[in-house]
Amino acid sequence: MLPRRLRLYNGVLDYRHDRLVLSVAVLLRPEADSPQLTGSFERRFPGQEPLTLLRYRVIRVWQLPVDRLLAGGVGTLRWRRSATWTKRGYRTSFGA
Repeated sequence: MLPRRLRLYNGVLDYRHDRLVLSVAVLLRPEADSPQLTGSFERRFPGQEPLTLLRYRVIRVWQLPVDRLLAGGVGTLRWRRSATWTKRGYRTSFGA
């Protein structure tokens, strides 16, 4: 469950480096999306206030305008759709 792991990583980074941490989930394809990725994760006992709360950002790459990705410089090149020839034919995939 990704939100729970984000909370774990956020807490470890905060503890080790004594810094505020902004957690971001970057989803590269629609199949990775889930209704659980709401931007917040909380744990509570029934009928009680939340004991822990993590707010995080979710970036769904397929929803971003292509112009924004192309203007992002070298750092976004890994997200471009690339095409390669294989022995079995033409194949496309995300990544370099």
